[in-house]
Amino acid sequence: MSVQQRSGRDRQVGETLDLREYLEPVIRQRRLILVVALITFGVAFIYTFARPAAYTSTATVLVKPTGVNLADLGPLGTEKLVNTDTEMQIVRSTVVAEQAASSTNTDLTPAQLLKHVSVSAVPNAQTLEISYSDSNPLVARQGASAFADAYLEYRQQQAQALVDSQLEGINASLKVDKARLQKLNEVIASSPRDSAAARNARAQRDSVSARVGMLEDKVTAGGLLNTDPGDVIVDAQAPGGPSSPNHLLDLAVGLLLGLAAGVVIASVRGRMDQRLHTTADLEEALGAPLLASIPWVADGGDGLTAPVSTRDPEAPASEAYRALRTTLTAVAHRGEGTLMVVSALPGDGKTTVAANLSVALAAADKRVVLVSADMRRPRIHEMFGLPNDRGLSNILTGQVPADLGVLDLRVENLYVCPGGPTPPNPVELLQSQRMRDLVSELRGLVEYVVLDCPPVLTVADSLVLASLADGVIFVVDERSTKRSAVAEARRRLEQVGAKVLGGVLNKVPPPGPHGYGYGYGYGEAKGGAESKPTSKPVATLSRAGMWFGTSNRTGDRTD
Repeated sequence: MSVQQRSGRDRQVGETLDLREYLEPVIRQRRLILVVALITFGVAFIYTFARPAAYTSTATVLVKPTGVNLADLGPLGTEKLVNTDTEMQIVRSTVVAEQAASSTNTDLTPAQLLKHVSVSAVPNAQTLEISYSDSNPLVARQGASAFADAYLEYRQQQAQALVDSQLEGINASLKVDKARLQKLNEVIASSPRDSAAARNARAQRDSVSARVGMLEDKVTAGGLLNTDPGDVIVDAQAPGGPSSPNHLLDLAVGLLLGLAAGVVIASVRGRMDQRLHTTADLEEALGAPLLASIPWVADGGDGLTAPVSTRDPEAPASEAYRALRTTLTAVAHRGEGTLMVVSALPGDGKTTVAANLSVALAAADKRVVLVSADMRRPRIHEMFGLPNDRGLSNILTGQVPADLGVLDLRVENLYVCPGGPTPPNPVELLQSQRMRDLVSELRGLVEYVVLDCPPVLTVADSLVLASLADGVIFVVDERSTKRSAVAEARRRLEQVGAKVLGGVLNKVPPPGPHGYGYGYGYGEAKGGAESKPTSKPVATLSRAGMWFGTSNRTGDRTD
């Protein structure tokens, strides 16, 4: 099983268990959450203390059913329960507001009065609580009483109007039936007793007489019907203190809303944040494990820093490169000796990582050749203080033999092949058979060939080298590399069959001066000046037999 497959499987197993992966964007934005919460709290503070005090008085009304339909009921009628939702709408109607306004000395219109009124129904009871709010407590009491009285008055008027309307219809029908009954009696009196006319008139008289009796009963019931709509069971009182603003409640709500808004904003911002903040972020975007985290290293001002592994072996960064060497040795345990060091974009520090990794491998008694495969903007020679008049481009164009392009250093076991003068066709040269032969020959002489390659998303140089490498080390800048860039670079590498061994998270905090930059002709340089290494190149390798058999260093040595 490959490293990528193991990493993917492990993430799937722990995906449902690791809540921190989802909380991390929010936790990372905790300062933003605090700022949003404080701003919202401040707004709530201003709002609650700037509002004038309001007083609320409440009158409680017991509502009784009215409006019995005499045409559909028996003589005495029946009563139904009141629909409190309908009654609340009546309280807040313009008609009731007009009656309340007429009973109070106010300059407010009915519409304005209704803005001060609120109504609620008591659960499981036929009662309404009518409240009126105003900056004056006496006006609040007067308003609550006025609306309660106006509501009851309106309902009583409506009930009486309904009864009167029904009685008017019943009396009209009763008058007609009585007149008909009188005519039928006259027919019966003037016709022979056994005649058909008399018999028919008597049958109609019985029917009309029964209907007259029923209508008379309804008239009697209508006169006994109670049109009382209800009573005020709790009179409105002058409030003893303001009902609003509630300072504690307003401040608590403001704080809670601020925290909620801050969490939402932080969550959205965290999800949209393309930076790689954690190991999980890098591994998810790269589809490979993290090999090492390299801390920031101060430079000298121009972005050219000699390998920290040579100038300060005790520095935290040097220790991180030794950890990278150890991890890489464990990962690349199957003889993966040709390593490409790449990044998504310029400025991520892949040249620095390639140089320091080579020094760390050499320090572990591993014979290493560091090749500057970035011929567009070579940097390796600057880090080691080497000339760049000959190098990889000269070897691939046949201008110099390979042993004259690879330089021997005063770093034990480490050899460097600079990029050489920039050629007009770097991609074609890197894709040539000469490049394949060179890598193959170097692999036969050393244990590791480290290729410092151009950024994947900038040019195609690295992609054409993928078939020559046993593994790829992907470098990302913790501060600036976007996960979308890493994912796209990973996709391109996978398309050409490259094997990504893992990622290196570079320039990790604690904060300090900017580290290593990458000044390309096709991208902006980062960082500033760097000090030159103390080790200097002394001679080319001998071409007699095995390249690395002897060296022309001051004080020759045999490897």
